[in-house]
Amino acid sequence: MEALLICDMQRDYFQNGAFPAENAEEIIPVINEISGKFELKIASKKWHEKESEYFDEVPVHCVKDSKGAELHPDLESGNIRQLFFRGSDGKAAIESVFKAENMNAERLLRSKGVSRLYISGLTTENSVRATALDAIKAGFDTYIVEDAVRPLSKGAEAMQAMKEMKEAGCHIVKSDNLK
Repeated sequence: MEALLICDMQRDYFQNGAFPAENAEEIIPVINEISGKFELKIASKKWHEKESEYFDEVPVHCVKDSKGAELHPDLESGNIRQLFFRGSDGKAAIESVFKAENMNAERLLRSKGVSRLYISGLTTENSVRATALDAIKAGFDTYIVEDAVRPLSKGAEAMQAMKEMKEAGCHIVKSDNLK
């Protein structure tokens, strides 16, 4: 079985949000379009405590139960079967969905018979990268939907993340190549 994972499509990562990713709005229609091709759709949310040393390094964003932590209203989220929540350890963000606080992602995917995991969402160099690398380590055939992910900002870090995921065994695909 194939599953689509939608990473961190939260208001704070979009234009006028607390910590916007570059051109994040462009991927909403792509994710909405491809989500119908998957029987299982899951998503993740950053879910930070308001007080955290992590915010000494980055803007306060995706605070638990805040408007900024909500999924973007244009994302078709009604068919998402499970949400995974991740915060910080007080000093750094927990990026990988495989380290979610509320549920074991690997166990859920295995219980549903998932062998192929397609990853979309935000951000390429953080949550997408960490989740993809953990998915590979867990033995999932892992795909990054290249036109359905965006970095915080275009630059060397995002390009390095794509290279690292590919070298680890991730397949890089375009949305129009999905069946």
